[in-house]
Amino acid sequence: MDVINEVRVKNTIKVLDLIMRHGEISRVDLAREMDLTKTTISDIVSNLIEEGFVREKRRVTSGLGRPQTMIEMIPEVLYVVGIGVMRDRIEACVVNSQGTILKQSSRILNDNANGQDIFDNLFSLIDEIKTFVNINAISVGIPGPLDVENGIVKKPPKFPDFENINLTKILSEKYNVDVWIENDSDVAAFGEKWYGNGRQLDDFIYLFVDKGIGAGIIKDGNIYHGKNGYAGEIGHLLLPVKDEFKYLEDICGIDVVIQKANENSSGKEMTIQEIGRKYISGDKEISDLIDEMERYIGIALVSIIHMFGITDIFVGGKAVYLGDKFLSNVKAFVERYLFYKHEISIRFSNLGDSAMSMGAAVNGIRKYLANEIFIERR
Repeated sequence: MDVINEVRVKNTIKVLDLIMRHGEISRVDLAREMDLTKTTISDIVSNLIEEGFVREKRRVTSGLGRPQTMIEMIPEVLYVVGIGVMRDRIEACVVNSQGTILKQSSRILNDNANGQDIFDNLFSLIDEIKTFVNINAISVGIPGPLDVENGIVKKPPKFPDFENINLTKILSEKYNVDVWIENDSDVAAFGEKWYGNGRQLDDFIYLFVDKGIGAGIIKDGNIYHGKNGYAGEIGHLLLPVKDEFKYLEDICGIDVVIQKANENSSGKEMTIQEIGRKYISGDKEISDLIDEMERYIGIALVSIIHMFGITDIFVGGKAVYLGDKFLSNVKAFVERYLFYKHEISIRFSNLGDSAMSMGAAVNGIRKYLANEIFIERR
């Protein structure tokens, strides 16, 4: 593809992205947001209408001048399944090309789930959704490290029997559709960007605190991957603990917190929900344990804020069960140690466990459309 055609493809993909984000938008507003001429935008939109991706919706009068025709995605163009694979559950949803969520479902994984259990539940979810609508693509968020380009799950920590699995190949051969994989925290951040409280933000960090810990980084409205796709692997931040070094998720992972909380417990094993209730009510032993967790999470956030200069942070995963007290203490720690004192925002995601599957679905829409446009214009 020559340089001119490459620019046209990139501009076309960006136009589709803006139409999806706004729901509906005029040619005038597209030209303004992209800093392109009205003629260029009109040519792109005309081609997209001809190819069946978008349609003219309605005319809107805004003050003086001619009414503007709004452009929207055609919802029936494609249906994408978004999957979020976590260590204790799998979440799924299906969306149309406008990003509207049509159906959601989930499966619980037991503590001893192996690779076959994960695949059985994954197939079950996709099969369930396929009875509802004919799907065009599948997009999966799953713990890394990943080889995203080749669709390979390498060797995620705390994920037994899931080493060097070509997940893209397995799913594409079984369902005969396009398949993409992406880091779990990255697509959760993308879910926050499209459906959550991050919609009005171009830059923020989504901190996923569960058995694993990761950070999805949204920079200029898009996922920031870094050169090898490992940006945001904050769970593997190396920290000194007494006379040794440990990874952050081996100190503060929810499974580690549960294990420590139950070491001195003589009764029934506590869940993270019960630990959260005791912490909020002021239980001394539990408070000491969570205080340590807050300190290490705070250290990690200070580091990532200093590296990226991003001051809006959303927290997801099972850390939500620790409540606002946890967030308040983490924020106080971060503010105390920031090199440059400025306003920061740390709040819980409002999407719960669905952030990952929702973000994966939208990521799949973008990749599918980009692929179609590239093939069409090549």
